[in-house]
Amino acid sequence: MVKRELGVRTLAVGDGANDVNMIQCADVGVGISGQEGMQASMASDFAITQFAFLKRLLLVHGHWCYEKLARMALYMFYKDSIMDLQYPTVFIKVYIFSLFWFQFFNGFSGSAHINQLAQVLFNITLTSIPPFILGAFDNSLDDRTLMANPKLYRNGRDSMNGKHLFSDILFQTYRAWHFWLNTLDAVWQSLVIFFISYLVFIGTNASMDELGTTCMNALVFTALVHIALETKNFVRSLVVVRLVGQTGANVVQNIALQGLLTLLSVE
Repeated sequence: MVKRELGVRTLAVGDGANDVNMIQCADVGVGISGQEGMQASMASDFAITQFAFLKRLLLVHGHWCYEKLARMALYMFYKDSIMDLQYPTVFIKVYIFSLFWFQFFNGFSGSAHINQLAQVLFNITLTSIPPFILGAFDNSLDDRTLMANPKLYRNGRDSMNGKHLFSDILFQTYRAWHFWLNTLDAVWQSLVIFFISYLVFIGTNASMDELGTTCMNALVFTALVHIALETKNFVRSLVVVRLVGQTGANVVQNIALQGLLTLLSVE
């Protein structure tokens, strides 16, 4: 009734079989495992052993979950945007642009200057580990700070409900303008990467593969620097090692890929 009449997101807490329907109807269900069995826990999104743990579940893990999901969503849209703006795909993703800079130079034929295998590996091997590490370990605030300042929970709650004070806007992790600003950032960076690479090779004997490799290296490095700047409270030395290591792995992969393609073309 509260969910329907007030139009808000709800959380339900229960510890018995009679609470299962309530837990399943709520947006977030929390089950307390105890003397009344495990029915509520099995039907819930989160399970705790004591009601006292609900405070930490909301203020600490709720804050971390919202912030990490918001940051990772923005980063994944950004990362795919700077990549997809460089070459054409056979399908259109949500929020991904349908105009690709290279198409203005190939008569909109649908061909790509970046090798297809490199396109696949961009998300699988070249830029997959940093988002995982950031999402798993990086927290902007520690648990003691969040427990001592319950008002920080508003960061996620007010953003989801569309309510905010002007003084709080800059401290919220995800708003509509965050997405559009992130999109404009991807457009600008993709423009710089492609056209600088293109202008460098004008008047030379460079092939399209060399242009594509240059763009790919710049794309990977830019995406890694972007997520390094997004790091809030993680070990900075590890960020540097991650950046250098992933960039080096990209160079090695490009060399191996070019060697494989050369070998296949000879055969």
